[in-house]
Amino acid sequence: MGKKVGHLPGGRFYGSSTVGERGQVVIPVEARKELGLEIGDKVMVFGSHHGNGLILLKADLVTEYLQDLLRAVGLRVLEQPAGPEQPGGRERTGDGPGERPGREGRE
Repeated sequence: MGKKVGHLPGGRFYGSSTVGERGQVVIPVEARKELGLEIGDKVMVFGSHHGNGLILLKADLVTEYLQDLLRAVGLRVLEQPAGPEQPGGRERTGDGPGERPGREGRE
C-alpha cells in the first residue's frame, strides 16, 4: 500500500515518475495493483483545483459516477452497449484524438 500523505485526505504517495520525450508517464506498479489499473484501461486526466497537479481517474469509474448522479436527479441515462471491440461499444479505429493510426497502409 502506498505511503499515506497527511495533508491529503485519503492521499497516498506511490513513488515518482519521469515524463518521457513523448509525454508518457509510468504509473508505479504498487499504485496500478492497488487501484486495479490494467493494460489498456482508459484514464481521464484532470488538473487539480489549485492548478499545480494532475489527477488521473479510471474512465469507467467516472462514467459510472456520472450515470449514478444523473439517475439521482431523475434524468434518464442512455446506456452504451459494450461490444467485444472496446468498452462503451465504440470500435477503436486509430483515427480518434490520442489514438495511434491502425496498421493499414503501413509498409
